[in-house]
Amino acid sequence: MSVHANGKTPTHPFSQSPFRTRADLQQACEALLTPLVARFTPECSRVKIGSSTTRFDEGGAQIEGFARPLWGLGSLLAGGYDYPDAVRWRDGLIAGTDPESPEFWGAIEDMDQRMVEMAPLGFTLAVANRVFWDPLTERQRGNVTRWLASINDKEMPNTNWLWFRVFANLGLRSNGAPYSHSRIERDMDHLDSFYVGGGWSNDGPKSHHQMDYYSGSFAIQFLQLLYAKLAGDFDQPRAERYRERAKEFAKDFVYYFDPDGKAIPFGRSMTYRFAMVGFWGALAFADVELPAPLTWGVVKGLLMRHFRWWATQEDMFNTDGTLNLGFSYANMYLTENYNSPGSPYWCCLSFVPLALPESHPFWTTPEEPYPSAALSPVKSLEYPKHIAVHRGGHSFLLSSGQACHYPLRATQAKYGKFAYSASFGYSVPTGGYQLEQHAPDSMLALSDDGGDIWQTRRVALNARIEWHDDVPTLVSGWKPWSDVEVESYLIPPCDGHDNWHIRAHRVRTGRKLMTSEGAFAIYGCRSDNGRFLGPFEEGLGEGTLQESQRALTVSSAGAVGIVELQAAVERAGRVVLADPNSNIMYGRTLLPSLGADLAPGDQRWFVTAVFAYPAQGEVDGWREGWRQPPSMPQWLEELSHMSDPVEEPLAPRSREDETRRFLSLGWIVSGAWWHRSSYLGALIFNIGAFILPALYGTLVKLWVADIDPSLVATTDVYTYIGVVAEVLNEGLPRAVWVTIANREARSLESRLGLAHTLILFQSLLGAIMSIVFAASAPQFAAAFVPHNVRDASITYVRVLAFTALSSAVEVAVSNATRALDKPDIPLLISTVKVLVNIVLDLLVISRFHVGPWIPTINMQAGIRLGCDMVAALAGLAYFILSTSFHRHHWHGTWSWRGKTPSVEAFLVLLRPGVLTLVESAVRNALYLWLVSGIVALSPDYATAWSVFTTIRWGLIMVPVQALEATSLAFVGHAWGQWKAEKPTTGRTRTSWDDIYTITRPALLSAFIATAIETPLCIILSFTGCKSFAFFLSHSTTVAEITAHMWRTIDWCYILYAISTQLVTVLLATRPSWYLGQSLVSNLCYVLPWAIVCQVVELNPGNAWTYHGLVFGGSLVFSFGEILVVDVLLEWIES
Repeated sequence: MSVHANGKTPTHPFSQSPFRTRADLQQACEALLTPLVARFTPECSRVKIGSSTTRFDEGGAQIEGFARPLWGLGSLLAGGYDYPDAVRWRDGLIAGTDPESPEFWGAIEDMDQRMVEMAPLGFTLAVANRVFWDPLTERQRGNVTRWLASINDKEMPNTNWLWFRVFANLGLRSNGAPYSHSRIERDMDHLDSFYVGGGWSNDGPKSHHQMDYYSGSFAIQFLQLLYAKLAGDFDQPRAERYRERAKEFAKDFVYYFDPDGKAIPFGRSMTYRFAMVGFWGALAFADVELPAPLTWGVVKGLLMRHFRWWATQEDMFNTDGTLNLGFSYANMYLTENYNSPGSPYWCCLSFVPLALPESHPFWTTPEEPYPSAALSPVKSLEYPKHIAVHRGGHSFLLSSGQACHYPLRATQAKYGKFAYSASFGYSVPTGGYQLEQHAPDSMLALSDDGGDIWQTRRVALNARIEWHDDVPTLVSGWKPWSDVEVESYLIPPCDGHDNWHIRAHRVRTGRKLMTSEGAFAIYGCRSDNGRFLGPFEEGLGEGTLQESQRALTVSSAGAVGIVELQAAVERAGRVVLADPNSNIMYGRTLLPSLGADLAPGDQRWFVTAVFAYPAQGEVDGWREGWRQPPSMPQWLEELSHMSDPVEEPLAPRSREDETRRFLSLGWIVSGAWWHRSSYLGALIFNIGAFILPALYGTLVKLWVADIDPSLVATTDVYTYIGVVAEVLNEGLPRAVWVTIANREARSLESRLGLAHTLILFQSLLGAIMSIVFAASAPQFAAAFVPHNVRDASITYVRVLAFTALSSAVEVAVSNATRALDKPDIPLLISTVKVLVNIVLDLLVISRFHVGPWIPTINMQAGIRLGCDMVAALAGLAYFILSTSFHRHHWHGTWSWRGKTPSVEAFLVLLRPGVLTLVESAVRNALYLWLVSGIVALSPDYATAWSVFTTIRWGLIMVPVQALEATSLAFVGHAWGQWKAEKPTTGRTRTSWDDIYTITRPALLSAFIATAIETPLCIILSFTGCKSFAFFLSHSTTVAEITAHMWRTIDWCYILYAISTQLVTVLLATRPSWYLGQSLVSNLCYVLPWAIVCQVVELNPGNAWTYHGLVFGGSLVFSFGEILVVDVLLEWIES
């Protein structure tokens, strides 16, 4: 028996349209409107299509049926089309707004569904007033005005709904009726707050990440473009801004359509069907200047091909010609609680190009194909957190991070899947019992009750796009229960495997679990008789395959399969018979899946390759691709072999287990200990970055001591220039730990944009500082160089003045790259600079120099400046090539990865940067004030201080600085991750476990610093310091003074080493607290003692007593203060 034995409904006139011309689209619009005429109530103010109900009243549902077709009718009439039944809608408007009519629509209430329908009403009044306004009497116009204006004082949802009030007022304004301009302004200002960048707006509050078709065609972008056209005469700046946003959005939105015209279903309200293409028509309506590669021919093709595809979906109509609820066929499982039988007619907004004259370029330009050659086959979309893929004839999205901000039916299916396909759609649950009802396609489903109830991802934690081997990867977490954690990696197809994508999941569980991971759901019936597919048989080109490690289904819709890539991981292949009507495109589907069981305490990696080969009718060509699944990427293989001992197990633990887990240090070497993403690996990199400059600083003084011991103190000019420059170098650059380092709240592109802005701004500041230092060289020498060598030092100062520029570039690049988890870049800068510098100094100014010249200190300055500048620029170039650009491996081209420098990014850095700038300015100003006092005492004191700082701030302080940089990075990451995983509204308390996880990098660093600095302090106090000072200065007096300095205050630097690590908690989490504690220390302790040093009559006999109290005492004071502030912060947070 033929599968079509019962025949089929006669083809709808809409489906008979070729959709090639303006006339075709006009007739298709009329074909949708005409079946509604028979559904009008007697006075035509309502349209009743069906009997299904909604969360709002029946009157509101029938008003939807009346109003939503006006998107199409208004456009049809505005373009000059004569539709004879238009008068019925005008009669309905008159009756619906008349309080004395039995069909009055009713008074508007707060949060009223009737508000939504004011958008098409307002639009129609604006563009088709010759039919809907001009023929009305004054009384009728007054009724319409009062009814629409009644929305102005009502409460509305904090979403795209605000647009509906704007359009109610625009409709009135267009006809000279009373309206509220102030309400338009307030609503528009609030709607603009939804904007996030790149043309994208969030649909609602920023507490939830929701950028679906409402951000584009269904509402925000579409209505912005209509506003740009209708409000351009009184709000030109905003109109132009919306056109610019649309140009940016279009370059992303084109990826949501495939070359055949299908859109990729994603999110809610899929019953609006071809409303998905409305944005492209609105571009034409608003006369937007199109960005490449878009042309009017391309835009026209996107819209017309989309209509042509829908023309093939004949099951979307009821037998009376009206649209049904569903997608490709009638389907109530898909719908939301706000979908009435009239809801699907929101699709009529896609007819908006009909409002344009026939002479418009949209209509006169020939249709062009999809611009595949000009688009990347894989495109990371920063704002919606999607990766769009167009390879192997398959267009789909990889997705993580979006969620609806209110309880939506099947929200986990509409936003939480790993992938959404233009060819295979997506599935929604039909019930809550057994896997067949859950239908978890493109999901990892977990059950803890033996398979009755299954959990699937609803909210993705810490979702972000990372780059591995120049390929974008979506990374996210999920916590279905308190003792179960899942981390997922979604990887797009690679060369040679166009129809495969990879998903990797690390699952850690404290309970017994069943797991099931689904590929795409696919039409599951035989071509010959319509029965469900069975196992593959010889000679048949379709069927199912269920084996260990893999499952496959091939039907007339194509081929879909799933494979576990790890031979050592056992997963059972299964083809699930999904409940009927669970998929939005096919009523009967099969779901190839992989299953595995987990025991309490297990940590398991699943690495899944998903095969998807779309086809129409005869399936051919899938076998070769199916037989060649991709291999695991090397970086993923390395990651999957890493362990995280501190987090194991998640099973219920005793108090002893909790104590051991709390005190465990396994997280230090989690994964590959040498990798920079681990604490130990980053520390090794940072030590390498800090140790070489410190070594060189020591060697410089040795070489200068050979030239002239009296000039040893002059070399500190470099340090003091650096101290002044540090005020600005510690402003924005130290803000990176709460901005660029926050990978949980910002995409990689956004973080790179901040880095680019930081580097540009600091470079400009460095250039300005260098010019200032060079111009004021005599004054600088007078303040910081002993009087006996000042004249000889002026040229030295002028040469080294330009190290302010090199240091600005180096610090900006170093801090930005450490925050981006790439400490190898600052390591490269230091290595190149120091090694070349040492070699050149050996050849030119050391006692082993190779030429006949007499070495001078100015030669050393020139070499140092040259090396600093070349190395800073080399590091910048390396940063740009390795980080700012990435190479597209599929066609060998390079593209700019991050955003360009911008005022917006500068302001993001400035807010926390001001705090660190103020703190640094106060601290360093006091320091230089005190140093100038020491230098003024005598040349011996100046030289002794130079030797002391060489020892203390040279090699011995390297571990402290490296530990600080490492702590800042890892405390910042932990803080950002905690914030990403906690609710963003309301006050959230922090558990002590959370506090430990956030602060443990700082605590460990403090312990390591103490273990290193304590023995060094003791050893150098008794031996080493004095002899080294004599070696440098050739002066017994200087050696004695240096040894005295060391013995009196160096023990304080042990406390400094500890407090430097502990303060990273404040700097990385609460910069304002950091500023506060620093100002208290400097203003309440350092400043008073610095004043004492200025008013007391100092001499070589008592000077160090006072200065020791300032320097050493401030370190002790700060240690105690930071300890108190840290404890206070943790107590408040908990």
